[in-house]
Amino acid sequence: MALVCMDVQPPPWLCMKEKYIHMAMLIQGPRQPGNDINLYLGLLKEELQTLWTTPAKTWDASKGEYFYMRATLITMVQDYLGYGYLSGQVCHGYCGSTRCMDDTTSQQLSKDGGSSKIVYMGHRRWLEKDYPWRKRGNLFNGKVEHRGPPRKRSGAEIYELLKN
Repeated sequence: MALVCMDVQPPPWLCMKEKYIHMAMLIQGPRQPGNDINLYLGLLKEELQTLWTTPAKTWDASKGEYFYMRATLITMVQDYLGYGYLSGQVCHGYCGSTRCMDDTTSQQLSKDGGSSKIVYMGHRRWLEKDYPWRKRGNLFNGKVEHRGPPRKRSGAEIYELLKN
C-alpha cells in the first residue's frame, strides 16, 4: 500500500481550479487493506481536521510569501468494492447490492452452463411500474416483476446494522 501525494502549492484563489487540486490516493498493492481501510481513513480524518481547525503556514512560491492553508475532503471516487469497504457493507456474494442489502435478488448460475457466478436478477424493480420490461420475464428470469425498489433506510437503521 502506498500513499501518493501530488504536492503543488497554488495561491489560495487558484486552489479550486482543477489543475491545482491536491490529490491523495491509496494505490492497492498485492494485498488490499479490505476492512482495515478504516485505519487509513481515521488518519486522513485526523489530519484534515487538524488542517481545517489549525491552518498550516504554507509558502506561496508565486508570490514569495506565506499564507495559511486549510484542507478539506471534497469528494471521493472508488470502485464498487472500495465503496463497499468504505461504507462497511457487503458488496459481493448473495447480498451484493449496497442499496438493497438483505433484500438483494440474487441467484447462482448452474455449473452445467460453465459458470457458477452469482448474478443479480432484481434490477427491473427499479423501473417505472408500467415499464414494458417488467412483464417480459422471458427475457430475464422467467418471472414478471411486481416489486418496487427497496425502501430507503434511515441513518439510525444503517448505524444499528453497522454496530451489529
